[in-house]
Amino acid sequence: MTKHTQETLRFHPVNGKTVRADFNGGELSSDFGALLLHEMAIRSELIPRLVKAIQDKRHQSYIDHSMQDLLTQRVLQMACGYQDANDSNHLRKDPMFKLAVGRSPLNAETHLASAPTCSRLGKGLSRRDIYDLAYAFAEHFLSSYKKPPKLAVIDLDHTASLTHGAQQYSLFNTKYGNTCYLPLMIFEGLSGKLITAILRPGKTPSGRENAAIVKRLLTLIRQSWPKTQLIIRGDSHFSQPELMRVVEQDKAADYVLGKGAGHPTALRPMSDESMAEARLCLQARTAYARLNKCNCSAPPHKSGIF
Repeated sequence: MTKHTQETLRFHPVNGKTVRADFNGGELSSDFGALLLHEMAIRSELIPRLVKAIQDKRHQSYIDHSMQDLLTQRVLQMACGYQDANDSNHLRKDPMFKLAVGRSPLNAETHLASAPTCSRLGKGLSRRDIYDLAYAFAEHFLSSYKKPPKLAVIDLDHTASLTHGAQQYSLFNTKYGNTCYLPLMIFEGLSGKLITAILRPGKTPSGRENAAIVKRLLTLIRQSWPKTQLIIRGDSHFSQPELMRVVEQDKAADYVLGKGAGHPTALRPMSDESMAEARLCLQARTAYARLNKCNCSAPPHKSGIF
C-alpha cells in the first residue's frame, strides 16, 4: 500500500515573518451562529435572570463550570440545533461555542462542560427552580416594554415534547401518539414575544390546573400593567368554567376560547343553522332582484329585506 506523507511548504519570509503552508486546518467550526446568539443574549439579559432563579446547591470547591457558563452553553447549543446533552462531548472543544461562553477558543484547559455535567444540570433542578424559571421568563417579558401597552393578547397553547426513556411525569398522549411532556407555551399575540413556558406532564390539563396558571399570570401582569386590556386566547383545552371564572374576575380582561365540534355549544352546529338562514336570505334577494329587472316600470320594492 502506498503511503503519503504531507510536507510543509516553505516560502520566503515577508517583512521578517516566516510563511508556511500545510493542509492541517487547525481548530475549525461551522457554528458561527453561536456568536450572534451570544450577542443577542447579552443585550436581552435573559440568561443572568434565569441564573438567579436557580439555586446552585453544588459544592463551590469542586466546581469547574459556573452556573452562568453552564446555562449559556446549554442554551446556545440547543438554539443551534444540538438539543441532546450528548452533543456536548464534541461541542465542548468547539472554538465558536467557547468564544460565545467567554472562554479562550484555542486553550485546551478552557474546554466547556461535558455531556454528564450538562445532564446533571437538568436533573439537579428542583420543582422550585422550575417554578422560579417560569416566573423569570414572565418578568423578562414585562421588562421588555418601556411603558404598559393598551392591549395585550395572551395566547395559550400546549406543544408536545417527545421523551425517550423513563423520564418522570412522561406519559403517553393519544393525540400525538407518543410518550411526551405537554408543556404550556404562553405568547403575546400582537408582538409574538414569549411570555413564559411551563413544564408539565404529557396529559390533557384540567380546568383547575389551567385556572391556577392563568390566575398567577394575571396577578403578575397586573402588578406592572394595572390598566392594560387583556384578551386570553386559547383552543378547546382551555374552554373550561374554572378558567373563565378567573378571567371574569378581572374587569379589564376578556377571553376568546375555542370549543370542540362535539360540544353542544360548538360553532359547527350553530354555523350550519346560520348558513341555512343566509342561503334563504340570498335566494329571496335574488328573486326580488330578478323581478325588478324584468318589470322595470314597477315601483321600487320596499320590503324590509332590502
